[in-house]
Amino acid sequence: MRVEAERLAKLSEAERNVRFWPVELDEPGLVLGLPPATPNPSQGSGLPFGAAAETRAYALVGPQATMTGLAERFLETVIVPLTAKLPADSPFKAVPDRSSLARALAQVCATTVSAQERYVLEWRTGTLFPLPMQRSATGWLVFLDKIQQVPAGNLLVPDPTTVPAGDLVGPTAITPVRDPEREAQPEPPSALTAQVTALIGGKTPEQVATALAHDLLDNPYATCLRVVEALIQLEAHAAADGKKFAAAMVAAMLPPQLSALAATTGGNAVLRRCWARLTSADPMFEPASQALDLVVRTPAQGTTRREYFTPQQRRPAVVPIEPPLTKDQTTVNGHVVGGIALGRRQTYGWTDAFWPGPFAPGVVAVRVFDTAHGAGVPWPTGARPDLIAARRHVVATIGPIEGQIDAVRLADTALLSIGTQQWSFHVDNEGTVLLEHFRRRAPDHYDVFFGMYGLGLAVCDATGRISADEPVVSSQPDREVPADAVRAANPHAFTAGAANAARDYYPTFVTMVQARPGGDPLVLDAPTGKDRRDTPRFDFFGWARSGSKGIGSPVWAARCTIALQSSQALQESELAVAAFRFTRVLDDERVWAADWTTGTPTVKDRKPFKPPVSGLGGARRAAENGLRVAGGCPEAGHTVSQLFPSQYGAALLLDAHINAPNHQKAAIMRAWQRTVDAFLAEATAQLTAETGQAPTADQTLSRAGTLIHVGATEQLSEPFLRRFAVSYASLRGYTESGSRTVVFPDRSFALGFEHDLHLSPLTGTFTGWV
Repeated sequence: MRVEAERLAKLSEAERNVRFWPVELDEPGLVLGLPPATPNPSQGSGLPFGAAAETRAYALVGPQATMTGLAERFLETVIVPLTAKLPADSPFKAVPDRSSLARALAQVCATTVSAQERYVLEWRTGTLFPLPMQRSATGWLVFLDKIQQVPAGNLLVPDPTTVPAGDLVGPTAITPVRDPEREAQPEPPSALTAQVTALIGGKTPEQVATALAHDLLDNPYATCLRVVEALIQLEAHAAADGKKFAAAMVAAMLPPQLSALAATTGGNAVLRRCWARLTSADPMFEPASQALDLVVRTPAQGTTRREYFTPQQRRPAVVPIEPPLTKDQTTVNGHVVGGIALGRRQTYGWTDAFWPGPFAPGVVAVRVFDTAHGAGVPWPTGARPDLIAARRHVVATIGPIEGQIDAVRLADTALLSIGTQQWSFHVDNEGTVLLEHFRRRAPDHYDVFFGMYGLGLAVCDATGRISADEPVVSSQPDREVPADAVRAANPHAFTAGAANAARDYYPTFVTMVQARPGGDPLVLDAPTGKDRRDTPRFDFFGWARSGSKGIGSPVWAARCTIALQSSQALQESELAVAAFRFTRVLDDERVWAADWTTGTPTVKDRKPFKPPVSGLGGARRAAENGLRVAGGCPEAGHTVSQLFPSQYGAALLLDAHINAPNHQKAAIMRAWQRTVDAFLAEATAQLTAETGQAPTADQTLSRAGTLIHVGATEQLSEPFLRRFAVSYASLRGYTESGSRTVVFPDRSFALGFEHDLHLSPLTGTFTGWV
């Protein structure tokens, strides 16, 4: 026993990384049980559960867990405590050694399907491993005899004639978990689509469901995305096929097996999407509702069936679980940087920002994705190809500055930022807008990756007020407005009072909503005070307090990473919403132009606006005149699109708008003032050199107008625009360091020297404004 104990002590926590379901096995009520005499062949297993096979217990393993580690945990929590209670003369008193138990448990997973013996050959994170246990009226029955006493050849004891005594890697054994961190991250969406297309080929929806149901129960985490993809593809072929598939998927499993699935995030995600296709008249509606533990809305009466709230209206009581992670798998240098979502482990870097937390720059390159899939994105109806191409080019070029398609950051007071433009969730016009566009395009994917965790959305006005018609409860009941007011605040999402089609659906303001089990969803208002720790979004995203700061958690980072890597619909929404930011800038300009004299100072220049008066006879080139020089520019003033007509200029503005949209009005105005000052000075210098005396104000304005414009036209000249771009780059609020120095070189580039970075400084090279 000493030797065995020493060997047991050598197992790592990762190898023992096992969770038991539906209960922890060290709870009271474990008893020695006798199995039914005859196994139930309908279950395709010879497991000693008889007709009650579905009441079994399961082991759920995490990354790097091994069969030996599972056996050790089962010994510690079940076998040893039970055998200690048995009388000395009991035939079950002997405790099996760890290796024998590991081999015996490996045999448990062997099942027979279609007369062919099927073994789990690849042990992956999250497999629901059936244990030799059964729930009874008195507690859990543990069948020790099936491990210790039955003859060789029984399913729970390897047959020595086919499995050598020392074999732990043969067909009845389970190979160690392959840590997902060391593999390629989730399959590219295109690969998954092709795989499912091949699976569906020539089969009925019912046949596809049968083919996937067993895999789903074996490993809901590995299989869930395949099932959802099959559902989407079948429904795209024929709406009725989606419903047939959903019903067949539910029917393929017994109710307790459905409950086992619903307890895992992978299985829960699938059951939610299947349930969404069913009605109360469908035979499988009730089993799916019960498994998900949905909240009853209308009790059954007579022949009337029960009705349930949707999972989005009332969050189900069951909270789906992930495979476990050990401390070593989550913590590096004292920082919690490891998370897991849909059974896929993720590890992040750590940034000591103002509010520290996990982050990842991403691996799905924007340029690569745009080249492969950009043309297939459902762009807005009627959008000019050259406009879309120009926007895509700038978006892809500046992408590495903020992050790639799957970038994630839970640090600083933005709370959560995702994607290539680091859409943040501390406001109602960034991250929530992206997800609402995505939700409209791909409701199944949205629910799998976000809705299952209780994250809902509601279109709102500029102050976060929702429509009085929304079935949600605001955190401030008086913060509701008529539906028309919300639609008016979102002109790119609604037309004639109705929501636009998905490809034309670009809301401006969207607030967060949290589904909850005990009542209507609750609005999680955007933070407004200085301390964002005292806000519901801080708690929702799992932040922790540390003195006066917050500490980010990797839980939502993992969820977002899996979504951003696994959903092509979300990746396409990123491109679409990123390109639409140019339209947002034009919308902002209409507000800015109403009064250029006010604005939020930039980081580099915090002086308040004081529209200066030049010494040129009182001629103003300042804010109250708009973007114009009195007497030297069109009365209407120049527009943002006229000031940023090059790829380089448009990219500068887009990059700044991503990070600080409210600062750009001030930055543009100051850059205008600085550039006009420079050209007035140049005009004065030229005239003085030519005449030998100081020019009059009118002479200076006339010469400056010539320098600023192209001939007698109102078009701004190339030298003026380049100098303006340099001024704006220095005033927009960013230290030009790191990746920005690669995308935006020094001012010599903007002033016309050689360039090879795909961003031309030449006027007219950007055609993406209108």
